[in-house]
Amino acid sequence: MAPMAALLLVAACGLTAAGGAILLLRAAQRRAALQHAFLAEGVALLEGGRIAPTPSGYGVLRGRWRSHEAALTPIAEALAFRRLPQLWIVVTLKADAGLDAAFEALRRPTGAEFFAAGGGLPRAFAPPPDWPQDTALRGEPEAESALPRIAEALAPTLAEPRCKALLAGPSGVRLVWQAAQGRRGAYLLFRDLRFDMERLPAGEIEALLDRALGVAGAIRAASAGGDHAQAA
Repeated sequence: MAPMAALLLVAACGLTAAGGAILLLRAAQRRAALQHAFLAEGVALLEGGRIAPTPSGYGVLRGRWRSHEAALTPIAEALAFRRLPQLWIVVTLKADAGLDAAFEALRRPTGAEFFAAGGGLPRAFAPPPDWPQDTALRGEPEAESALPRIAEALAPTLAEPRCKALLAGPSGVRLVWQAAQGRRGAYLLFRDLRFDMERLPAGEIEALLDRALGVAGAIRAASAGGDHAQAA
């Protein structure tokens, strides 16, 4: 091959590589922007609503919901064996649930739930009879006496297929909810965590916040009812 032709070939290869690198960079930037804005539809819903960055790339939505401090955190997880990646939304609401001790109910545990908070709680309990029996239940010792009073009030939420975990205690409530499931092809071929949903709709964000607030209210009402019955 003539020297000039060789130089032209090298230059063309270099331009092709540079063009490919630029396309990959732009794709990565677009993906990062989409992840950061995944909960952007909720900014206008919350008083003082704002999106804060996280190392994962997903933005955390913070603000106040019906006078209570609230935060929604997306978590992408692909650690469970033989299951597609999951995109969870962790909803934390500082609302008085009338509890003196904390507990967490974890549905369908696989051992890969790094986002669950119950691992730090000291005691395991059997789930109440009207709860799904694939629920792992842990809590502080004082929480055990409260469970019979509030079990019925929490049963509908725990029976929801998209509910992964429910934690309640003196500081409020925390729900872990399925937002989306990963694309099969992207994950099986490239182990890539891609989800079809680019933004969580405002209506779903509002529903999650109201559900967390409703859980706190249901626990508080059930606890108060039990206390009144004991006093009578």
